[in-house]
Amino acid sequence: MLEISCFLAESNPGDSSSTASQLATMGVDLPKFLSQVFLFSVVLFTLKRLAFGPVQKVLAERQKLIEETIENSEKISAELAATEVSRKEILKKAEGKAVEIIQQARTAAENIANQRLAEATKEAQQIVAKSRAAMQIEQTRLESELRAQFTRLVVAATQKVTGKILTPEDHQRLNNETLTQVSRN
Repeated sequence: MLEISCFLAESNPGDSSSTASQLATMGVDLPKFLSQVFLFSVVLFTLKRLAFGPVQKVLAERQKLIEETIENSEKISAELAATEVSRKEILKKAEGKAVEIIQQARTAAENIANQRLAEATKEAQQIVAKSRAAMQIEQTRLESELRAQFTRLVVAATQKVTGKILTPEDHQRLNNETLTQVSRN
């Protein structure tokens, strides 16, 4: 094709018969050639308009979709990595809080156990103190009864031995003497 255009350029522009004869010597029929060029141009225009254009448009859309998908997958990968880091941080914080809560629970349990032990000890001491007080009261009551019985026995024994009835003054004197001797023992 380049040879034909160079050949046509070398010929004189005003001499159209010589150009036609030169083309004929080369085996080119000018009317058929022009009609083929026209038909080729029409087919090229039609294909470009109806086939290549839509195909190129679809290919461009697919390329754009592929690029968007790649960008989205990169964004998702970055978000996933960030989420994983965040998840690990949250788990680490939760683990720290769990350890802290467990420690607080242990401390609280120890405090409650110590408090209950102190309360039980205090209650036991109160029971022991009440028991001692009750024993002291019982001992005092028994001592009083014992003294009264002992005094009656001494008075009765004295009456039998001496054969006389004691006066209240004798009775008081014997009580005091007996109590003094019992207190010493």
